[in-house]
Amino acid sequence: MGKHPIKVNGNFKYSSDKAEQNKAIKRRLAGYYKSLDETARPSVYALQRALAEQPDGFAVSYTTLNDLLSEEPTDTTPNLHLVIALCRYWHLDYAAVLAPASQDVKIAPSAKAFTEHMTVLRDEGYFGTFYGYMYSKNIKRAKISEFTLSINSTGDSASARLTIRSTPENVKGDRIEYQAVYTGIPFLISRKDVIFMTLTDERGQFYTLFMDYRHYNIDKLYYRKGIAVTAETESNKPLLCNYVLFQARVSKEKQKDLIPGLLPLTGDSFWVKEKDLKELESEEEMAAFFHDYEHNWQHSKETMYRISISHVLTSIVEDTDETEQFRVIKALLRLNEKAQAPVRIEYENPDGMPGFAKKILQR
Repeated sequence: MGKHPIKVNGNFKYSSDKAEQNKAIKRRLAGYYKSLDETARPSVYALQRALAEQPDGFAVSYTTLNDLLSEEPTDTTPNLHLVIALCRYWHLDYAAVLAPASQDVKIAPSAKAFTEHMTVLRDEGYFGTFYGYMYSKNIKRAKISEFTLSINSTGDSASARLTIRSTPENVKGDRIEYQAVYTGIPFLISRKDVIFMTLTDERGQFYTLFMDYRHYNIDKLYYRKGIAVTAETESNKPLLCNYVLFQARVSKEKQKDLIPGLLPLTGDSFWVKEKDLKELESEEEMAAFFHDYEHNWQHSKETMYRISISHVLTSIVEDTDETEQFRVIKALLRLNEKAQAPVRIEYENPDGMPGFAKKILQR
């Protein structure tokens, strides 16, 4: 801009303040651009095309866009229309981008970005009452709870009602029928094809359910495997588990024989103790399976060791030297790094499983 004096309220002031403001705007946008993951960060050419292809498309020259996103910005006045276009494209907060140069602001997507693609679920293929199964919130019991999930249209919105059935013991040791009811609103994140809902009861206890979304042309939801998250445990610690959902109620016999195999937190492969493998192999109905597929795991046979984290940590008494504590915990973490457990699980329904659930489990 140059340092030509301008008169403000009777005082001379150099345009250097304006130059710093121009640079601040450019630095913020350039900084956000560089902060994007390399796999998600478009080239300047690609960004130029993307801006032009937006519904309210904005055409800009490569030179202008490149100058705005340069790591060494010039003090020229940025193109205001381009700044607005980039804020819209990245869902950035205008106030943060245009804040005075003296303010240290964090540039991040605005709250609107998190709700723009989130709408109330309106697909009638997901309306109705469905039957589901997941492990009890009591982590000490290998008990599978049965529940119903009802999703219905309510005017311009939708509602969800989760009813979990259990049989806790009373003081006499007798099992009693108990129902816990949670209500909420189902949402669809269309950009990611994910349905989620947080359901609460009158005490503030909650379950959050996630499942993938698919559009049905001639039928409605008949099988889905998803994730349930709750803090309603005896210790109030967060608990995550799988659940399965069906259009029709599964018979008691199939619940006992087949549902437990759908609920473990496993990926495409899983580990089984040799003792359990031998027991299953001895069962008549499993013999043919072992004969046909035993080669699938024979070459993967390995000796495994069970290591208790809590046992090791409780052995470190309060007066243990800090150096010794560090040595033990570091060694434990190195071991845990090698644990044969998934660090993340991509929730998808393996080919063949939805068809099996539709044609076998529910008939």
